[in-house]
Amino acid sequence: MIDRFGPLPEAARTLLRATELKLKAVALGIRKIDAGPRGARLRFKPEPSVDPTALVRLVQGDPVAYRLDGEALRMTADLPDVDTRLAAIGRVLDALTLRAAA
Repeated sequence: MIDRFGPLPEAARTLLRATELKLKAVALGIRKIDAGPRGARLRFKPEPSVDPTALVRLVQGDPVAYRLDGEALRMTADLPDVDTRLAAIGRVLDALTLRAAA
């Protein structure tokens, strides 16, 4: 696309990154993501496809930043702008992805 149309505007890059994260979230069984300047909440479907040990490891590894709240994972962090929010959500989704057995 860049060869044909030039560099993408910031809004288009943000849209593509958000769409990429949304597709990853849907595959993990996350039905909704709310993010703001003070953190985010990832709401799970009744039977998500997340790695349960990864979820426990995430929460136990940093209980100040992550906690389970019913059917949601709450993340408390300083997320002042869209790029920071997208990066933080991407890291959480990567951490929750089922890993192939080695």
